[in-house]
Amino acid sequence: AEPWLLKALDMKPRDRATLSTLSAVYIGQKRYRDVVDLLKPFADTGRGTVPIHSNLAAAYRHLGSYSLAIEQLHLALKKNPDSKKASPQAMMSLRCRRGSPLHEPDAWLREPTS
Repeated sequence: AEPWLLKALDMKPRDRATLSTLSAVYIGQKRYRDVVDLLKPFADTGRGTVPIHSNLAAAYRHLGSYSLAIEQLHLALKKNPDSKKASPQAMMSLRCRRGSPLHEPDAWLREPTS
């Protein structure tokens, strides 16, 4: 799937559905740094969608960047408050690791600070 998705991005580099699908492929392959490299420039422009922010959050979580993961989930919630991909359960899963900066109760509820 990756070669076809990359070809599609060559033709339409800003296609959000293709970006989201390719990042999901990378997540499945545990290529988390590739997810960040693919999605961060797009998400930083304010054109991210819920799947883009959620996939970026998943990549950051696997890379141990918990505060960045929570920031992306908050952005997803702002785009769509009813999204299951940015639900409190998704945020809670980020703080489950003992020793992470988010291990304290309800750390995920706080808005990220810049």
